[in-house]
Amino acid sequence: RWSEAESCMKKALAIRKQIFGMKHSRVGQTLKHLSTLCEKLGKFEESLEYGKQALDITEGVFGKDHYHTAEVRLRLGRAYLGMNNLAEAEELLLDG
Repeated sequence: RWSEAESCMKKALAIRKQIFGMKHSRVGQTLKHLSTLCEKLGKFEESLEYGKQALDITEGVFGKDHYHTAEVRLRLGRAYLGMNNLAEAEELLLDG
């Protein structure tokens, strides 16, 4: 029931944006989960879009070296790997 999950997560994202604002860690968390879901569905472009937004928020809230930020980088790297973009994945995962 992947499509139902995606719909529910998008609703949760809208609610969290409304309640917490665009730069809150809970918004970043929901974006990270949407990125993961899209990656599993093979929607790599969408996964990257959500993942980049999540990374921006997560780095802003927790900093570049926090484990939450590392989790988002890992998810983004997986999306790049799914697209056979090894150079971007390597840069993201090793240089972060």
